[in-house]
Amino acid sequence: MTTTTAVDQDRPEQRPADPEPRPGVILVVALLLGGLLTAGWFLASGRSQQPPAPAEPLSPREQLEAVLAQEPDNLPARRRLGDLHFAEDRFDQALAQYLVVLEAEPRDPLALARSGWIAFEGGDTDTAERLVSEALDVRPGDPEALWYLAQIRLYGGEDPAGAVLPLRTLLERDDLAPDLRRQARRLLRDAR
Repeated sequence: MTTTTAVDQDRPEQRPADPEPRPGVILVVALLLGGLLTAGWFLASGRSQQPPAPAEPLSPREQLEAVLAQEPDNLPARRRLGDLHFAEDRFDQALAQYLVVLEAEPRDPLALARSGWIAFEGGDTDTAERLVSEALDVRPGDPEALWYLAQIRLYGGEDPAGAVLPLRTLLERDDLAPDLRRQARRLLRDAR
């Protein structure tokens, strides 16, 4: 039996060979060193990596356009997009949406009434009155359609007497907004 002394361990020829490093260990060490070097470079250069700026949120119009790009037959999205264009006085774009809706649902009262108003704005009083009247056939007493019809008859068709009935019907509503009530009263005075 051999005994090993402290002196024997200092001699290289008697020490056991170092084990072979495993490839996984080498990779981990290399990654750690690379991360430390990169962090040190950023700190030394006075720069830090900023996260990318968040993308601007899509506007409601852009959201609807994205929906329609995927689902062109989505009529509620078409109506809403038409409404947004209509509210912004982009009547040509609104009409394009309403016409698609009317092709699928010919008796859609909002699309009829607003298409009629767009026709009136474009100078086509006959078409305007016909479309708004159709909207009122579908939804009698609709305040928006009554308002359009009164103005079309008063200003477009130069039919003040024809404007009186829709204005009276409008003024009989309990749920009429105060501003619209004032305007309707003014138009009724003009019509008489």
